[in-house]
Amino acid sequence: MSEKEAQKADWIYLPEDVQEISLWSCLHDGELISCRSNLLERFVTLEIQVEHLVKDKENPISFFLKLEEVTSVRALGNFRWVGKFEKPENISREEEVKLVKEYWAKWRAESVSWAEFETSLATDPLQIRDASYVSKNDETTLRLGGFLDGEKFDDIYFDVFLRGKTLTASRSDGADFSLEQFIDLGKEYWNSFGNK
Repeated sequence: MSEKEAQKADWIYLPEDVQEISLWSCLHDGELISCRSNLLERFVTLEIQVEHLVKDKENPISFFLKLEEVTSVRALGNFRWVGKFEKPENISREEEVKLVKEYWAKWRAESVSWAEFETSLATDPLQIRDASYVSKNDETTLRLGGFLDGEKFDDIYFDVFLRGKTLTASRSDGADFSLEQFIDLGKEYWNSFGNK
């Protein structure tokens, strides 16, 4: 099973016949620096900094993703096996790949409490590598994948899942902004980057 297939297989209880919408263009290489849950009002707000999407470097802004009527949140870390990885000298590339795969197979996926995940972001912001969401019939599931690395975690890849009703985007400067504009902003950046 490929890494992408493994990620999709982990999207449990998704509505049927949904299309995954990539957020890679606007979130790749961004940092999730805080996550605030309001249990009474049932929403979660994610604060994200994407340095390359901000034109005014002297007045940086944050982007916010807000999921309302949240019904599920979870953070799943991929923790290294405690044994040592050993690679004999003078082995072929094929043998090395086999040893690496055998080593990775011994790793363990472990959930952490949502409170622990939220508080860890102060010292270990999530370095976002991939993100997407699906939405159907007033139900939305957001997935973020990236590395926590800092005081509490040592370069651990996390899959983060949030499920609720509606997903919206905003900016810290208060400018009118939508999720579609956020996606388009990312696409414009990467198209421009590719044309350089």
